Amino acid sequence: PFDPLDPCDPVGINTTDTDGDGLTDCEETTGIDDPSTPTVPSGPSDPLDPCDPVGINTTDSDGDGVTDCEETTGIDDPSTPYVPTGTSDPNNPCDPQDTPLALTDTDGDGLTDCEETTGVDNPATPEDPATYGAGPFDPLDPCDPVGINTTDTDGDGVTDCEETTGIDDPSTPYVPTGTSDPNNPCDPQDTPLALTDTDGDGLTDCEETTGVDNPATPEDPATYGAGPFDPLDPCDPVGINTTDTDGDGLTDCEETTGIDDPSTPTVPSGPSDPLDPCDPIGINTTDTDGDGVTDCEETTGIDDPSTPYVPTGTSDPNDPCDPVACGLEIPEGFTPDGDLINDLFVIPGIENYPGNELIVFNRWGNKVYEIMDYDNTWNGTMNVGIQLTSNTELPTGTYYYILDTKDETIGEKGVFQGFVYIQR
Repeated sequence: PFDPLDPCDPVGINTTDTDGDGLTDCEETTGIDDPSTPTVPSGPSDPLDPCDPVGINTTDSDGDGVTDCEETTGIDDPSTPYVPTGTSDPNNPCDPQDTPLALTDTDGDGLTDCEETTGVDNPATPEDPATYGAGPFDPLDPCDPVGINTTDTDGDGVTDCEETTGIDDPSTPYVPTGTSDPNNPCDPQDTPLALTDTDGDGLTDCEETTGVDNPATPEDPATYGAGPFDPLDPCDPVGINTTDTDGDGLTDCEETTGIDDPSTPTVPSGPSDPLDPCDPIGINTTDTDGDGVTDCEETTGIDDPSTPYVPTGTSDPNDPCDPVACGLEIPEGFTPDGDLINDLFVIPGIENYPGNELIVFNRWGNKVYEIMDYDNTWNGTMNVGIQLTSNTELPTGTYYYILDTKDETIGEKGVFQGFVYIQR
């Protein structure tokens, strides 16, 4: 028999499920299974509480991974991975704030999707949406809010967001005037990086590496060929740098590289010193003092094959009488007395006139001395004429000389003549 006072007897007679949790009221109040239902109670529970027993209701209305029952009761459902620490809104996917869903940052900008859509800060994240304005922001746009993403992939000082959107980020000094390529450090063209000219040749590094002209600069790389050029070489491209530090007619670049610059009249034969106006030899034929020896020959002592004179050392490029004497100062006398003072007939500079001829006569017109290539060695002795004794020393007296230097640019067509006194 069944109990006429028990609405749950017999089992299965009453299938009412007041709280809609899948267990009949009778199963919940008695803990006795009704074989006609799929759920088996583990004991008595509250027939008016859809969340009792725990785990009976796995509905997740807001899809945040926390069941509605866990959210409304704060009681953990062991069948789910999340453990609630209190109650929360079962219809708000951003509550609680520590679920995987609430921490999702779809656009990777540092603000969670929830922070962007609600404007409510999540203390578990480093960013606060209030920093960037009232919101809401687009959780799918890594550049919204403005300033959230300061990534600068190409390192040009313009954030990727500024480049892709053309919207200014007030935290950076550059103000974009439109969109540009966030992977191209030469775009836009007016950034400090794009205007950098490392080698100082008048072409920006970007112009040299890309061959694309920057209208903000005076030079156009197309002027110098197809490129690319070396942004670290002030002499590349050829012709870009016409500096001639030593003023010798070859540009510094022609001298350091040995490569001809077609815009200049002189063609280098190889590298030379860009600081030396006399290098390469022959490049500078300036003859300041007009002595037939170039300034370079005089200052360096190195021969310039294009000139007839061969220097034997350095001389004064401002002195027309150095190294080639302008004339000869022939002494009026000498004292060949053996005291080693003024014992010889010395004509300064005579060595500059190879092939010269010296002839000396006595008062009667007799030739007493003659020599070719005189070298300042006459000591007052005779070497020609009639010798009355074995002694060749000429006596004290006045003698007449004729010196032919064979150089018609001095004296009387190269000839000097006059008197010399010998004192013994």
